[in-house]
Amino acid sequence: MRLKVPPTLNQFTKTLDKNLASNLFKMLLKYRPEDEAAKKERLLRKAQAETEGKTVEAKKPIAVKYGLNHVTYLIEQVSRQFILHMLASTSPLRCGILLITYFPITYFLQKKSQLVVIAHDVDPIELVVWLPALCRKMEIPYCIVKGKSRLGAVSVPVTLQFKNFAVKGEL
Repeated sequence: MRLKVPPTLNQFTKTLDKNLASNLFKMLLKYRPEDEAAKKERLLRKAQAETEGKTVEAKKPIAVKYGLNHVTYLIEQVSRQFILHMLASTSPLRCGILLITYFPITYFLQKKSQLVVIAHDVDPIELVVWLPALCRKMEIPYCIVKGKSRLGAVSVPVTLQFKNFAVKGEL
């Protein structure tokens, strides 16, 4: 007798091959979050430039985002202002769930994630088993890699959020 594995769990057995995973991790290591010393140095240089009267761009460096709740927020990112505007412009009787479900989901979403990377051996698996389904629903590419320890060197789970278009070519 053969035991059947549910498809939501079986998808975690299909991970990136070694060549593609090594290229992915090389790219992810370029965008590691800055440590406290680098952040302090960057802010100190900015403060010194401002005291001298120079204008300095106050942009944070591009970095991977991590943490299950933060990654989920970046995938979903509901535009609360639009929802409140729509609810305020309708009658009180129509402000229920039915009104919101009639609007296309793309009105509410600002998809900020460019790629979601998930480790295959998260324990318990229930923590991330729903994440691929959410990524498919929001049309955000995702991949599953072997080893949470290897991904943990960057951060687990990881989402990429880019502003410049030169980096998107690497995806």
